[in-house]
Amino acid sequence: MRKKNLILITILVLIPVSLFAADKSKLEWGKMPGVTLYKVEIRNTLTGGIMNYSTPEDHIWVEIGFGFYEMRITAFNKSGTEVTSTDWIPLTVMKTYQPEISRLRILQNGSAVLEGDNYYNKTKISIFRSGSPMNSQITKGEYPKKIYFHAPFQRNTKYSLLVENPGDYNERKIVHVFDNSSTMLFNNEHEYTRYFSDLFALASINYQFLSNEYWESTYDAGINSATITAGYHIFSWFGITAQMDFTHYKTKKTAGGDLDVTNNYITLQPGIFFSYKHKDFVPYIFGSAGGAFSWLSAETPESDLEYNSTDLCFSAGVGGRIFVYRSLFTDLSIAYSSVKLKSQPMEAFSIRLGFGSYFK
Repeated sequence: MRKKNLILITILVLIPVSLFAADKSKLEWGKMPGVTLYKVEIRNTLTGGIMNYSTPEDHIWVEIGFGFYEMRITAFNKSGTEVTSTDWIPLTVMKTYQPEISRLRILQNGSAVLEGDNYYNKTKISIFRSGSPMNSQITKGEYPKKIYFHAPFQRNTKYSLLVENPGDYNERKIVHVFDNSSTMLFNNEHEYTRYFSDLFALASINYQFLSNEYWESTYDAGINSATITAGYHIFSWFGITAQMDFTHYKTKKTAGGDLDVTNNYITLQPGIFFSYKHKDFVPYIFGSAGGAFSWLSAETPESDLEYNSTDLCFSAGVGGRIFVYRSLFTDLSIAYSSVKLKSQPMEAFSIRLGFGSYFK
């Protein structure tokens, strides 16, 4: 948790003073005509120790810890004669922190409560809609965890939220208000786009291995398949897909020892999926069914055979997507598939690794 020192002036001096917190604290005042030097004294009210500063400018930077102090400014002209001096005035140096936003709730009476940490009675809240500021008013606080305020939120609307603490600390969030007045917070526009994007495309390579013996032989396992998928979220939890597979298999050996079989097929499968859509990840389960076009070739010592067929196929599995950059994601899934080739099912499990993107 980052922290800085913020100096609060509790009594105004004769020369206007404004203070701003940075890595050091800045004391600034209105410059007086004819003054060439300012002497600034800061006294610790607990220990009585005094720190002295001199400057021709209208400000100084100081390093003092939090606590209670008194300050006095004396002004001199170019001949070194004292022009004016202030009384000792109290200074309060307080700790201030980065505000933390964790949740925004809209209550039944139309007010809202901001939950988080490091809120003060000096904390400010600003709400923007389409870049224009809205009227918002803080009504009370349960510091440092909660702030209650009024703002004219509308349903199904996007807002920008800015929370500011003294010392130039601030945190920004994007807020979306849903139909039921619940809200969701996003750190930036990319997270917002991820969540509300409905259309996506995905390409993956697959490591496949057969779960049954086809043509009474064992087929090569390995990276022998690729999948292209396009999908659309009808709701955040449900959607439709169109999937195309390209697969190649070749026998290692056959019962007779002289038959070399190569089999390829392309599938086209419409399907559905159920997902939990988050701004950072999307776990899902899916199922699809469609048609497969296959072409098979068999080489023997006497002749070569070719056979083409159109058959049924289906697949199902579970997976998840993790966003890696803006709306780009990496996808990892495990799938089971079955393709009927010449009326005999070829069943396989596959591990799919892919990359894709959501589109707004």
